[in-house]
Amino acid sequence: MMSAAFLTNAVVFSEGKLEHAIRWIFLIDFILAAGSLAGLSWLKYDIVAFEVAILTINWIVLIVSGILLSVLFRR
Repeated sequence: MMSAAFLTNAVVFSEGKLEHAIRWIFLIDFILAAGSLAGLSWLKYDIVAFEVAILTINWIVLIVSGILLSVLFRR
């Protein structure tokens, strides 16, 4: 659900270079989340492996986007 929320928030950022970076980070998060679900399901892993993968992806995106958003809103 968090990756879907990032995807819906990606459309808000469209103007400057920093906003494009934030948009791409949110889009890549959703792509990686969907890819990990498909890949881990295809490889017959259990739900715990998917949870660990998705939590890792989302935490990295939260850290990076938090820094970029703080720089953007500071301006």
